[in-house]
Amino acid sequence: MVDWRKIPKIDAHIHLTPKDVIDANIDYDGRFIVNGSIDDYEKIMKTYNIECAFIMPFNDPYMLSMEPAVEVVNKNMKNMRMIIKFS
Repeated sequence: MVDWRKIPKIDAHIHLTPKDVIDANIDYDGRFIVNGSIDDYEKIMKTYNIECAFIMPFNDPYMLSMEPAVEVVNKNMKNMRMIIKFS
């Protein structure tokens, strides 16, 4: 029988929360604050043999930056992508 955890995978749709948003909302116990950091997702990638993933933005700009200006949101998304080399 095939062990699906050993098969290399591509995650087609993930959401990550930037550090500044996590830090500003750490007292809130939402799933994207508790499990939304890059470090959290890297652990999941190792556990399930995920080789790369596509970051999908949230519809709410406050989930991508504490300053919801287009430039800041774009910078946060780019920084997350560069840190973990996602597609």
